[in-house]
Amino acid sequence: MEKSLQIYPQCLEAHNNLGSRYIDLREYEKAATEFRKAIEIDPRVMQPVSNLSVALFLLQRYPEAETAARHALALDPLNPTARYMLGTILAAEKRNPVETVNLLSQTRSQFADSRLVLAMVLTRLGNLEEAKNELREYLKTPDPAKKQNVERWLERLAQSSATNRSAQPSTP
Repeated sequence: MEKSLQIYPQCLEAHNNLGSRYIDLREYEKAATEFRKAIEIDPRVMQPVSNLSVALFLLQRYPEAETAARHALALDPLNPTARYMLGTILAAEKRNPVETVNLLSQTRSQFADSRLVLAMVLTRLGNLEEAKNELREYLKTPDPAKKQNVERWLERLAQSSATNRSAQPSTP
């Protein structure tokens, strides 16, 4: 791809594809550079903008990642990847919990990990039962990749719920 870009440096798809390969190689800064080059060629194409949000998120540059994800959503308001990324970024920033829950709830069917991020946000908000429900639903997905960790997380939430119930004063 690098050779093809030497021949045709204005190929948006090649920059976007090269950026995606850099993501696979965990070279996130190089990926962000390629996505930016693709965006310079045509800022109306959603895919490199969405991909830029991923690269910036992986670099933990959350404000920039949020800007890119919001730009991607402006280009395609129904795009599930842009919604998932914005929800995940907001969760990482611990900002806008209502918007975060809304975005992640909308992407559960496309991204199983939406349930995990949503459970984290719901736990932070003190909605332990809803968080547990999200984790249980995640475990129902075919071959959940993080099964053992999620099962342990569910156990901790169950213990936390039991502790909270026993700590509450009983009413006469």
